[in-house]
This record gives sequence, C-alpha cells and structure tokens, in this order.
Amino acid sequence: MESSSTLDRWFPFRKPRTNSRIRLFCFPPAGKGASVFRLWQDRLPEHVEVWPVQPPGRETRLRESPFAQLDSLVSAVSEAMVPVLDRPFGIFGHSLGALVGFETARRLNRDFGAPPRHLFTFGYDGPQHPRRVPSLATLSNPDFLKTLRQIGGTPDEILENVEVMELMAPVLRADFGLCESYRYQPSQRLPCPISAYGGSDDEYVSWPGLTGWGEETSKSARVRLFPGGHFVPQTNPDSLLRQLIMDLDSDHVESVAGNAPTGNDVHIWGVRLDQPPGVVTELLQTLSDDERNRADRFTREPDRIGSIVSRAAVRAILSRDVGIPPGEVQFGYGRFGKPFLLEPRATDLEFNLSHSGLFALVAVARGRPIGVDVELIRTDFDVTGVARMAFAKAEWDALSAQPPSKRAFAFYDLWTRKEAILKCRGTGLGQLDDAIAGAGPSHPTPAVLGEETGKMTVAKISPAGEYAGAVAAEGELSSLTCTYWSPNDFGT
Repeated sequence: MESSSTLDRWFPFRKPRTNSRIRLFCFPPAGKGASVFRLWQDRLPEHVEVWPVQPPGRETRLRESPFAQLDSLVSAVSEAMVPVLDRPFGIFGHSLGALVGFETARRLNRDFGAPPRHLFTFGYDGPQHPRRVPSLATLSNPDFLKTLRQIGGTPDEILENVEVMELMAPVLRADFGLCESYRYQPSQRLPCPISAYGGSDDEYVSWPGLTGWGEETSKSARVRLFPGGHFVPQTNPDSLLRQLIMDLDSDHVESVAGNAPTGNDVHIWGVRLDQPPGVVTELLQTLSDDERNRADRFTREPDRIGSIVSRAAVRAILSRDVGIPPGEVQFGYGRFGKPFLLEPRATDLEFNLSHSGLFALVAVARGRPIGVDVELIRTDFDVTGVARMAFAKAEWDALSAQPPSKRAFAFYDLWTRKEAILKCRGTGLGQLDDAIAGAGPSHPTPAVLGEETGKMTVAKISPAGEYAGAVAAEGELSSLTCTYWSPNDFGT
C-alpha cells in the first residue's frame, strides 16, 4: 500500500467506502484542483468511491512546481495510483484532465497490465484531433486574461485580483503548455469502453471532435452531450453524474443501435446523405410507395437521393427500437406534416427528422414531443433581411449585436433553435414569431413558448463543421446520445 503521505498529496479529498465496488479517479481541468470533485462523493451511490486527483501546483500542493511535460505528470500519477488499484476502477477527466486521464490509462494498461474498467472524458476532442482552443501559454498578460474570460470557468473576481492571479497564472500557463506541447502517438487501443462527454454549447469541443475517442478503444464508445458549456461538471453536474453511473455500472457498453432512449435522454443520429448508388438502391426498397413518390418529385438528383437516404435511415433507426423490419414501420402525419409512428407495434417513441445539404439529423425520444433542425451554413446571402422578417425583437437585437464576421453563424444558431421548437410543437413556420429561442445565440435555455404554458428545453448541436443544428424537447433535456448512422449498422 502507498504511504499515507503520498496518498494525501495526490488524493487529498478521497473518501474510502468499506462496501465500494469501484474506485473513480477524477482528473481536474486546467488551473483547477481536486476540490472541484469534492462534492461528487455525496452525489454518487455507495458502491462508488471518488478519488479526486491533485496535481502539483494546485491547492494543497500550491508550493510545488507544476509539471512542464505531460509525460512526467502521467508517470508520477501512475506510480501513485498503482498501489491502490486493488479493486476495479474508472477514470474521469475534464478538459486537460481528459488528456491526462487518457494517457494515464494507456500507461497503466501498457506498463502494469491494469486498464480502467471505463474511461470518461469531458470537454476534450479525441486526442488525435488538432485542438481548437487558442494558444495561451505564451500570451502577454493582458491577452492571457482576455482569452481566459472568453473561455470562461474563471470568476471575474479572481481574474481582477492581482495577487491571486500572480499565484494562479504560472499554474494556468503550465497547464495550457501541457496541452499545447502534447504530440499524440498511436498506441494499442484501450481494452475498456470510452464515454466521451461534452457540453452542447461548448465553443471549442464538438460532436465530430468527440467521436475521435472511438479510435482509442477496442470496446465501444459513446458520445453524449449535456446542455451547457465547457464547465458542466462544475456548474450542473447532476445529469452528467446520473449518466456516468449508468455507463459505469454497465458490464460493457453496447452499441447505441437498438437501445431506445430512456428517461430524459434523447438520441440524435447524424446521417450522411451522399451514399453510394448501390446503397441508395438497397435503401429504396425499404420505403413505402408514398415515400418513393415523394422522392421522385425532386428534380435534382442529390435532393432525390437525400430524401431516400434520410427516410430510410429513420425507418432503420426506429425498426430496431420497435422490433420490426424497416419496411414494416408505418407512419401517420400531423396537421403540419410532422410524422409519427403508427401500428403494428404500439410505442411511446417520438421522433423527428431534418436534412440540409448532404446531412440529416434524426432525433428520438420516449413519451414526449421532440423537434430537431439542421442547416448548412451559408454566408452568401443577407441574413439580416431574413432575420428582420422572422425574428422577434429580442432575437433581432441579439443578432445585431454580433460582429459582422460572426453574424451568419449567430443567425443559424437562432434559426435552428426556432425551427426545432416549432417542430417539437408540431406547428408550421407561420408561428415563427412565437418561438423565442432565448435572449441570445449560443445559450441553451428553456424555450419561451409565446402564449403556451408548457415547458420545453432547446439546445445547440454541431453535427459537422459546416452545419448548425438544434434539438428541442418537451420537459427537461438531460443528455443527448449522439451517433453517426451507417447503413451497415442496420443490415438494411
């Protein structure tokens, strides 16, 4: 067993539990310490023992110099962990902590034959992907503080306190330097599932980037988004912890295909519409006569193919959830054309489809209305003209406040939210003025429903680099399970 002094340095806030079955090591984000996970122990069940990790230079180790190289930090924390790996364990890492936790998992697996039972990452793209966070380590002090404010997570009262920042700045710069000097090296895949978590409104981490974690496991991987930004684990951890326990308690993570959503979770599928001709012909066979006729009305072949693939994808996704072949799924249509499931199988599943360009989104929920929208971002038309006609005053004011270089993105951010709200309600574009999507872009928020009194939540989705998207659900939106759909996944 590791000496108590070493344990106290590396894991100062651990709370041993006699009957615990699994130990969860938690790695903090840049500039933060183990205390950010201090309250997690009280929010997790008795069989989970939380061990927050305290790197040098943070909080109780403030007098120690932070590591300048990631490999040195990984070696040191691995040596501290090995003597206490006397039971199954998981690793959770937030932002920089995700990278440290990942490399620690690889080191433990490679050098000690001790892989974690599950790796959780939050707020960090797959390690083989280039980071989109601006470089901070070598910025001048004014630019450093400005960028910290833009990223968020550091209270203004700390940023404005000269004495505190004199203590924190070296640690922050060292932490950002760890990320910026990191060079990914391919290695053996981890023999454990990976859950890649992120905030739906995180400017620097996206669904496409999070999918990169799937390349690091020989098991299965899931991408889950939680309404909010980069610091959800600190600002709103309850939904995240509920999902973490569900994943951690699973003996293995099955493919999300065929697992209908439960509770307040929503499943989002991204669908590429530019499928090969042979695949399109095969998918066409699963459609109804009405759906084939609708596809044939398109004069442009890409639009016809998009209609075939998107509708076939909906059938394939729902067929697994209701347990019948794709061709036997039957639909009805509401007043404004919103489809819903009919017999032969009774179900409380709700779904919605949206497509634009070469991409589609399919949203599936259980027992409550759902709406989804995706739009190809175009910068070759006057968004202000459309916004003047379609946006409420609060939305127009928020859009107008954006710099010209960001106005198109802000427009699509708001537009997709409004469309998702309307599609969730099952109404048409004539009610656009009712669908206030929040006071400004890039803020997941309860939707304002005009004269309606029902509660709805809307959140941003970034399914691909050149697309904007949003999902709206009646009631709470606790998490989004995000998967890219392939015809091969369903044997259609």
